[in-house]
Amino acid sequence: MRILVMTPDWPYPPHQGTALRNWQLLQAATSEHEVHLLSLAAAPPTPAAEQAVRAVTASADWIPAPQRSLRQRLGTLFGTPLPDMARRLWSPALVERATDVIATVRVHLVQAEGLEVAEMALKATTGAQPRLRGRRVPVLFNDQNAEWLLQRSAALVDLRQPRRWLRMLYSLVQWQRLRRYEAGLIRAAALTTAVSPEDAHTLSNLAGRPVRVVPNGIAVDAWRHVADVRLEQRVEPNSLLFTGKLDYRPNVDALCWFCTAVLPRVCAQHPAARLLIVGRDPVLAVRALAGPGVEVVGAVPDIQPYFARAAVYVIPMRMGSGARIKLLEAWAAGVPVVATTAGAAGLAGRADEHLLVADDPATLAMQIGRLLVDPALGRRLAAAGRALVAARYDWSVIRPQLLACYRELCPDE
Repeated sequence: MRILVMTPDWPYPPHQGTALRNWQLLQAATSEHEVHLLSLAAAPPTPAAEQAVRAVTASADWIPAPQRSLRQRLGTLFGTPLPDMARRLWSPALVERATDVIATVRVHLVQAEGLEVAEMALKATTGAQPRLRGRRVPVLFNDQNAEWLLQRSAALVDLRQPRRWLRMLYSLVQWQRLRRYEAGLIRAAALTTAVSPEDAHTLSNLAGRPVRVVPNGIAVDAWRHVADVRLEQRVEPNSLLFTGKLDYRPNVDALCWFCTAVLPRVCAQHPAARLLIVGRDPVLAVRALAGPGVEVVGAVPDIQPYFARAAVYVIPMRMGSGARIKLLEAWAAGVPVVATTAGAAGLAGRADEHLLVADDPATLAMQIGRLLVDPALGRRLAAAGRALVAARYDWSVIRPQLLACYRELCPDE
């Protein structure tokens, strides 16, 4: 089968959530099919990054990602009924190039990775129809987040703080627009996949169409050299870790709330406690958190050494949707986890078996404190989390679920 995969950014190197998923899905597709890739790219990929992708695909090309001005964004907000995401990366050049690839290569299926490229994939398949003598190419829409749910959760969090009501109003508008737009994409696509059963259920009810689950995953073996070392032999006592893209609004909110409301409570009982914040593109609000007990490390070439040293991995999310790859990484690394309900959402982990869960600052601090003084509890949670991620979320388990979607859409190919 010939497949065109469209992504909102070049999928290599896989340094953060979207790229991690897209790179693994690309490899899953190429394991059985001829795959052509078209990506947007905010900056030109390095020669090594281009070579890595072209080594596994039949062809791969990138288009410069458009740069939208504030005026253009305001035009979308006040001049159209569309959500901001619908035009954030809108690229006529990508649509034109995809149309040509579909018609020239005569692909059987187009896979759109995320809401930002889904409409462009649909437009390209329509544009290619005359050259394919009317044959319509099905679009597989991988909805990597239930985006309207993310904006709803953001609006509800910001509603509690009057100084953030302007953001709340923005999220309220985006929530309603995304709800309509996302439903329309699901109805237009031949098949939609989501990363969690919760997202799939919500999106299916929203659009009145079945939505399959292709979960987020991780290459568990790549973490074995970390997890196989006993916790007490590698951990720095009282060390807490958070990782993620540090300009992503849910991550920024989580860190600001945690450092203001939770960490002081932890330090009151455990004065030596220290939080390491690791990830790309820290915004000013994150950089301002640096100080006693908080180190903003920023981007690193390899995050695994930081997981190896962590006594506790924290996921204090208050907004978002989907399923967090950071939690899969912590489980694969054999690190005990404390998370909010939102931080643990979308995955099969159970509170007190695979991780500790709390939502208010006092209880969250108490759960972290339990792990800092009870290594046996940490070992038990880490072992259970590691077993769960190997059984349910290794890419070897997830790959057949994606390939089954291809067979469903193109049974004769």
